[in-house]
Amino acid sequence: MTNPEDILIQLKATGHRMTVVRKMIVNLFTKAKAPLAAQNIIKSLSKGGRAVNKTTVYREIESLKDANLIREVNLLDGQLRYELIKESHNHSHLVCTECKQIECLPPINELSKLEKKIAQLNGFVVTRHVLEFFGVCKECR
Repeated sequence: MTNPEDILIQLKATGHRMTVVRKMIVNLFTKAKAPLAAQNIIKSLSKGGRAVNKTTVYREIESLKDANLIREVNLLDGQLRYELIKESHNHSHLVCTECKQIECLPPINELSKLEKKIAQLNGFVVTRHVLEFFGVCKECR
C-alpha cells in the first residue's frame, strides 16, 4: 500500500486519530525512495514548517509498526531506519559505504525462485528475507 490516503483510511478504521503530524509522516513514507531514520523524519517535518519533538516521531513510528504498515530496516551501521511494507515487501538495498546513500532495489525474480526452491527442498516457508549490498556508488568512485 503506497497511497497515503489508503494508509490513513486503514489507520482511521482501526481507531487511530488523524493528526497533522501523523498525516505528514505517512506522506513522508509514501514518497521516500529509501528507508527513513527518525532523524530524517524530524528534519523533514522541520523543513515543512512543523516542529516536532523526538518522542512524538518515535511514538508515530511505533504506531505504524504496530499497524504493520512500516518495518524496521537495520543496515548494520547502528541507526535503525523504517520503510513502508509494500505488497512485494521482499526487496534489497544498495548501501554506499562512503556517502551512506541508500537505494532500494526492485524485487529480484531470482530471489523469489530461490525462496520457492528452499520451501520445496527443506519444507521451510520463507515469510521474508533481507539482502543488502554494500559498496561504493558511482558518485563516490
